[in-house]
Amino acid sequence: MSVMIGTKVKDGETWLPRFISQVENLDGDILKIVAMYGKSRDRSFALLDHWRNTSKHDVEIYADPYLHPPERHGAFLAKVKRDLQTILKESGAQYFLNLDCDLVRLPPSLIPRLMRHDKDIIASMIWTENRSPPTFFDTYVFRLDGCKFHPYNPPGMNASEPIAVDSVSTCYLAKSEVELAGTYRNPHPHIGFGQSLRDQGYQVWIDPTTHVAHIDLEKLGITRDILPIPMSFAPYIDAKGVKYNPEQIGATMYHVMRTQYDIHLLQTEPEVIEPAYQFLRNRPLITASYKVHPHEYEILPYSIGSIYPYVDLIDIITGPIELREDTYPQSLFRAGGIPAKELDLEDPDGKIRIIYKTWRDKQEIQHKLLEICRSKWMLFIDGDEIIHGMDKLRAFCEEHPDGTKDYARPERFLNFWHDFHNVAYSLNPISPWAQFGVPHAFLIHRDIAGLNFGMFHTIPTDGFGLPVHSDEGDREKKEVLDGVQVFHLGNAKDSKAMRDKLTFEKNRGIGYEREVKDDPWFTGKLPPDMVIQEYDGDYPDILKSHPRFGKRTVKVTRTKPHYEFEVMR
Repeated sequence: MSVMIGTKVKDGETWLPRFISQVENLDGDILKIVAMYGKSRDRSFALLDHWRNTSKHDVEIYADPYLHPPERHGAFLAKVKRDLQTILKESGAQYFLNLDCDLVRLPPSLIPRLMRHDKDIIASMIWTENRSPPTFFDTYVFRLDGCKFHPYNPPGMNASEPIAVDSVSTCYLAKSEVELAGTYRNPHPHIGFGQSLRDQGYQVWIDPTTHVAHIDLEKLGITRDILPIPMSFAPYIDAKGVKYNPEQIGATMYHVMRTQYDIHLLQTEPEVIEPAYQFLRNRPLITASYKVHPHEYEILPYSIGSIYPYVDLIDIITGPIELREDTYPQSLFRAGGIPAKELDLEDPDGKIRIIYKTWRDKQEIQHKLLEICRSKWMLFIDGDEIIHGMDKLRAFCEEHPDGTKDYARPERFLNFWHDFHNVAYSLNPISPWAQFGVPHAFLIHRDIAGLNFGMFHTIPTDGFGLPVHSDEGDREKKEVLDGVQVFHLGNAKDSKAMRDKLTFEKNRGIGYEREVKDDPWFTGKLPPDMVIQEYDGDYPDILKSHPRFGKRTVKVTRTKPHYEFEVMR
């Protein structure tokens, strides 16, 4: 099967010798090589001319049409592509291989590898040379579902068979009748070209098993300007079909390059960067970060007592939330109007810092806790929670001070119901509450790139838009802490207080749609892997000192139809 190779060359002397040598080594029936040459300020034409006179192939050089300088951007070169179509039609070749002239690594078997799939048009995977992690080059023109390719996890990353996409460029093989059927229009000719083919019933593919490398233009100081049009600001898509906005991808690329830069400095100039790392290593190990509603004041001293010897700092944020005051039952919202300075908290080592004011919303509180946390690890805890097994938590942090692990969650989250003896918990220690593990984040390394708490109910995300305490991402950096249990006492209230709290939760929009009658579970039902029973395990000593510890107010039964859990006795 004969092939015509087409390429465009302008100001390319830096990479042309490498490109030419790679093309000369390609296998296959190459009928001719056509170079569309644009007037250059370097030796590009001389190198092409030398190639024409020394190649084993028929190399033809054409002067591409004159374009006004503002239109020299690659996105406006539809006329050049149409000229290549004319030459292809006249050549009689059965296939057309499009190669950008700044491709510097091509497998000799490129043509037969792409041809064997017998697709209308199929591209190889395009990687930027010598990038770690591997970085997809043509993330702009390669599109799937209207989205640009993710630079580090592009569609096809782990596939073994061709996948259909919207458009391709840089390195692709097309049947001649397919190439000639496509229409090139400015701007971004290849995106419209792919759409025109798909409108005619053709399919555009990539071969995830064939790889080529593009020279790293950024290392040469060459950047590509993005045209200010809507097409330029499409989201990105990864190998799993997850979509990301441009800001998320920008954060990802920044942190990857930042890491590589730090590694370079450590290898070449350790004396420059080592003092900075020493500064970071000297931070305290653990901060307990409290978001405290006034109705949690009763339990707060017991909570702090359970963690105090094992943490270095304690940050407490409390006070009313201005946008929620009208939905809070008054008995819960002000809790008697107790100001922070009157909180009766023992602090012999001066670890506690309290911030009390009116807050805009819960997200503002979460961001403030993150902003002021100056330790390596952040223990996110509510004021109505007591932690059992803090010695094991401390040992984990001491073993992983520098982010070799970045998130841990407790072995069990025990949610006490009405009193300190009836408890709901998950049978699955890997998912002790719901999709992301626990009702809120637990133990987080502060140096996670882009860490933020912008989502409702304290779901932290990193700079790449991924939930930190989900099972997605790098599972090797997550841990379940054996022997660590959280005693959540937020529902250990009498019936009236529970109804007040559940009414607040309903008004806040947390899933419970029915009117609050009796004492239903606020979500309407328990997750299927959860049970409720009388707790017969070990209690933290500090909880035993609470005046209500010995008081049993209810026995949980299955008499109410909206209780959907297994009763264990």
